[in-house]
Amino acid sequence: MGELHREMGKYAAALKYLEKGLQIRLKTCSPNDSSLAITYNNIGLIHREQGDYNQAISYFRKSLEIKEKTYTSNHPALAISYINIGEVHQLLGEFPEAISSYEKALEIQEKAYSINHPDLAITYNNLGIVHQLLGNYPSGLSFYQKALKIRQKSLPPNHPALATTYNNIGHVSQLMGDNNVALEYYQKTKNVQEKCLGPYHPSLAATFNNLGDIQRTLGNHKKALGLYEKSLEIKKKSLSPNHPTLSVAYNNIGVVHQAMQKHALALEYYKKALEIQQKNLPLDHPDVALSYYNIGTVHQSIKQYSIALDNYEKALKIQEKTLSPNHPDLAHIHNSTATAYFYLEKYQKALEHEQRAVDISTQSLSPDHPHLQTFKLHLQRIQSELEVK
Repeated sequence: MGELHREMGKYAAALKYLEKGLQIRLKTCSPNDSSLAITYNNIGLIHREQGDYNQAISYFRKSLEIKEKTYTSNHPALAISYINIGEVHQLLGEFPEAISSYEKALEIQEKAYSINHPDLAITYNNLGIVHQLLGNYPSGLSFYQKALKIRQKSLPPNHPALATTYNNIGHVSQLMGDNNVALEYYQKTKNVQEKCLGPYHPSLAATFNNLGDIQRTLGNHKKALGLYEKSLEIKKKSLSPNHPTLSVAYNNIGVVHQAMQKHALALEYYKKALEIQQKNLPLDHPDVALSYYNIGTVHQSIKQYSIALDNYEKALKIQEKTLSPNHPDLAHIHNSTATAYFYLEKYQKALEHEQRAVDISTQSLSPDHPHLQTFKLHLQRIQSELEVK
């Protein structure tokens, strides 16, 4: 019953049933009973979905400890625990730890399973996510395609795992600038989810969010705002009030308001996002950096360049600690920092940051990517100003 409620997105009810089951098993089972490992794992899943990551990893490790005592070293059940632990590290922005856990899982699975086993697809998918988060988009896409190939052979056409893979291919395609492919895969995601999930499932909220991203990229701000608000509506009904993914909805609504020149509303939503992140995430999490960055862009739009620069520097400090040296997000923050320095007439500092934006983008983007071309134009403008001075 608890697992059924979890699949329906009713996490509070699921946790209630699972905790009752745990109390019964603790009284009736031996300390290393496999049913205890399953229960600990399922409770960990609920805490993860509710955004309580420290509790989640605690329960996943309890489950793993029992499995290590009762199973052989290459038993598939151990791989499940490593995957779940890896996912929590990933959510906390602890990417090396996530990769380590996923690789342990993959090592077990490659020995235990056939090449088209569905569990292998889970690990390929998760490795794809981490590579994507590190800015290694081609590697991310490659892992997602491996996962999709397996899932298309081993699962029914409306299985939720297929929706996940479609979504991830859509996302990395979007990050690579291929919006048409991204839109195609996000629509595939939505079609599957509407058939297999309830109307207020958090995964459907994520898909509305991603469709909103595409519409925003295409300049359709009103369509984007409607999709983001639909995503927020679902999240408010299915998640706890301070769940980390609510910050994503607030952030994106802020982005649209900013694009529509509604700066006060944009700042309000960005600050809501930051407030939730500061309650749930490490202070050097990449999402915290994004909120500082977005707050900075609003202040820059209303010509408050010193305040903008202060927020950009906070974002840059975090990103330089948590992202790979050539991550595309670093290029954006260097570009924005350069712009703030430019308007403060500190042209040498502006030049240094814009050059970094160009250097990073040259390494991480295609030669004709619009972001790279924009950064080069900005660099030329700064150089021209320095020549005049």
